[in-house]
Amino acid sequence: ELDLRNWDFGTQGYKRLDGEWRFFWNQLRPPEETTLEITSYKYPTIKVPGSWNDFIVDGKKVGGYGYATYALRIYLSPSLKGKILTLKIPHMGTAYRLYVDNELLAQNGVVGKSYEEMKPQYLSLTRSFIVSGDSILITVHVSNFHHRKGGIRFDSFYLGKEDQLQTLQAQSTIYTFFLMGSLVIMTIYHLGLFFLRKEDAAALVFGIFCFLVSV
Repeated sequence: ELDLRNWDFGTQGYKRLDGEWRFFWNQLRPPEETTLEITSYKYPTIKVPGSWNDFIVDGKKVGGYGYATYALRIYLSPSLKGKILTLKIPHMGTAYRLYVDNELLAQNGVVGKSYEEMKPQYLSLTRSFIVSGDSILITVHVSNFHHRKGGIRFDSFYLGKEDQLQTLQAQSTIYTFFLMGSLVIMTIYHLGLFFLRKEDAAALVFGIFCFLVSV
């Protein structure tokens, strides 16, 4: 649970949703079931962002492959009822469905309980919704059978006003393209060095490496 009743998105900006989320391993729970169990200590919590690889079930680490449900209840100021808020959603490993209350708000790929059922996808999204009450429930189904690490791994969720998070998303995109452009320039430079001095195989290898990273 996260209490944002005294948080002013207008003056304090967006809020990271980092911390402990309720965690249901090898379960894809619909939001209406998650609502009943989110405050129950019967189920553990897990840190977000972070891989689920080291999560312990029956004395053993679960590893990278599997599926799970994450849930977080956020308490908001009553003045936000009927207003629009926006979520910046990170890419996850490797497919997800995200609900706000009972509404499907976003998804990447196809969530499944096996390698054959699921389809991976890698996108960072922003999605807006109307606040319908004094709190919201975020429920996320995540499945991974393609990457060595699973879960909401690297980046944070952000909650705020639409203009704030659109700006944040644009900055992230600019940064990504800057890195990609730098790697392409390094690719061209080192391939040029190799064609001038073909005995220098290191330049060729490094040029190919930069190209693959940029892709």
